[in-house]
Amino acid sequence: MKIGQGEIKKDLKAVIEQTSNLTEFREEINGKIDTLIEDLNTVEIVTSKN
Repeated sequence: MKIGQGEIKKDLKAVIEQTSNLTEFREEINGKIDTLIEDLNTVEIVTSKN
């Protein structure tokens, strides 16, 4: 039983670490997408003036 609990704790730590990494990745990607949207809006404004 204790061996099983140890394995579950080990697996849970791995899941927590992966979740943390994915959350960080998601935030990074969202920031890049926001920048891309802003740049695209700027390009649209400049293009419409020409």
